[in-house]
This record gives sequence, C-alpha cells and structure tokens, in this order.
Amino acid sequence: NLGWAGTGPLGMLAAAPILAVWEPGLFATSATLGLVTFILLLPIAARPTHLETDHPDRPQPHVLSRYKSLLASARWSMLSAFALTLVVASLMPMLFKDGLGLGESTAIQLGSIKDFARLAMFALLFLTPRWHGRIDVLILTALLLPTAFFTVLFAPTPTVAGIALATMGAAEGMAYCAALYYAIVVTNASVDAGGAHESRGGLAFTIGPAAGLLGQYCTTLLEGDRILGNILGIGPVALICLAAALRSLWRAPAQPLPTPAGATDRAQP
Repeated sequence: NLGWAGTGPLGMLAAAPILAVWEPGLFATSATLGLVTFILLLPIAARPTHLETDHPDRPQPHVLSRYKSLLASARWSMLSAFALTLVVASLMPMLFKDGLGLGESTAIQLGSIKDFARLAMFALLFLTPRWHGRIDVLILTALLLPTAFFTVLFAPTPTVAGIALATMGAAEGMAYCAALYYAIVVTNASVDAGGAHESRGGLAFTIGPAAGLLGQYCTTLLEGDRILGNILGIGPVALICLAAALRSLWRAPAQPLPTPAGATDRAQP
C-alpha cells in the first residue's frame, strides 16, 4: 500500500512541470516506470510461503466471526470511497479553477492533498495495530467519506477544500487498508481474498463514472446546476454504502474479552 499509494501524490506534483516541458512526457514517464517495475519484479518468488489453515497462529473462531462483519463494513466503505473519489476527480477542474478561481498548477497541488493524506494513513496503520478489530474506527470512516465529499463540493475557500480532501483521503486509506487486512485474516490470505478485494475496487470504478453520468443528466434537467445535479447522481450511492457499512457493524459480534496476561489471543494447537 505504501508503494502504490506513494506514486499518486508524486505523480500529481510532477504532472504540471512535465506538461510544461513536453505534453507527451506524461505517457513516456509512465511507460518507462512500468518497464523498470517489470524488471524489479523478476527476482521475486512466484509462490511465497503460505500459512496453513489449521496453523496454531490462526485467530480463534470468535475473532474471525467479528472480523467478517468488519470486513463487510470496510468493503462497503471502500466501494463508497473509490466511487466518490472518481466523481471528485472529474469535478476538480470545475470546483478549483472555475469555482475557487485557482490556476492549473495550484489546482493540481490542491488535488494532491487527498493522495498525500491516504499515503499518511497507510503509514500510520502500518506503524500501529491498535485499529485491528475496532468498530469505532470503521464507524468514523463510513461517516467521514460522504461528509468530506459533499464538503469538497460546497467548499467556499481553498483551505476548506484542502481540509475536506485530506479527510477524504485519510478515510479512503482506512477503508482500503481495513478491507484488505480483514480479508487476508478471514480467508487466510487466499487468492480469492485478493480477487474479491480488487473486484470491489473495479466495481467502484464503474459505479463512480455511472453516477457521474447520471449527475450530468440531472444537471441538464436542473438547467445547469452542476453541484445539485451531481449530488442527485452520486448521493444515493454514498447513502447506500453508508447504510450498508453501518449495518454490518451493528451486526458484528461483541469484542472478545481481553486475553489474560501470559496467554495468547490465537488458537492453540
């Protein structure tokens, strides 16, 4: 996560100077980096060591049962996050250049705040495991995503827009990392877990643009009110994902009792 997420903000910051020098440079840079990445992947083992399903380090059944509910909630929030992100990305030129009167370079830098916040959240979650198994973290994530999104739409100043983008990026990072972590634990790092995780990201990449098209249609019906039109387009998606994420947490089993000192919270052989 730290690897791929780090390329987003760096790419955003590099886009403006590259375009200023040579417009096709964006494609040339991407192609070059892709080739370098392919070469670096060659020595990596094709089949890494996999933990057996009945291994004593696997979590106990009551922990796995709780994690399944947290996994469902995180996946709904991730779906919402990616769909909302795609809509925001398409609206940035209108919001930042037309609405806030920012120049192209400044608008790109402002837009990169979300990616930096997501990267910072990935780093924070990597450094501490205290979020594992906690419902309150996912409740906050589910609530912040639509709140930050609509704040970006109506931001009166670049400062407010930047704070909302940072909040949205942090919530997106939490949703993505939690969805991936719980999927790995619940399914014992199966190939299906990764496939299901990425498929939801792909689904969001479809839902987001579809909602954007619906927003464009609503804008036409509202005689050019782009903000309200996009709210009508993406609003239902955000509300459905929010309700589903909170419902999954409501149905989650209670937190397991603290493990006595000297014991372990994992299944014993």
